[in-house]
Amino acid sequence: MGRSDDIDRTRLSADELLTQVQTDKPVLFLEHRPSAMDEVSALPVDLHLSGHTHGGQIFPLTILMDWLTPLNYGSKKIADTQFLVTSGYGIGPVPFRLGTRSEVWIITLQSGV
Repeated sequence: MGRSDDIDRTRLSADELLTQVQTDKPVLFLEHRPSAMDEVSALPVDLHLSGHTHGGQIFPLTILMDWLTPLNYGSKKIADTQFLVTSGYGIGPVPFRLGTRSEVWIITLQSGV
């Protein structure tokens, strides 16, 4: 499942969205930014994919974002949810990167059974 960005005041909560899926099957959650990790990790979500942070995009933001966000780049497991945050392939309002790379991830899903 996926939902719009957290600046969208009409977006549903993760809990409301889960009423629309079978949680006895693997649940993948796509979201623009990793701003709701506490909310999502308390739910039966197996994998959460997001970006937005651009990995900090410009040094020294590459370091500052590590202090300001629960996950600026990479992976982190909270409760039973695996979170993956990519720096993405695009750029933000500033048309260059310094200290981070554009990327596209290929994710292979395997059964835990």
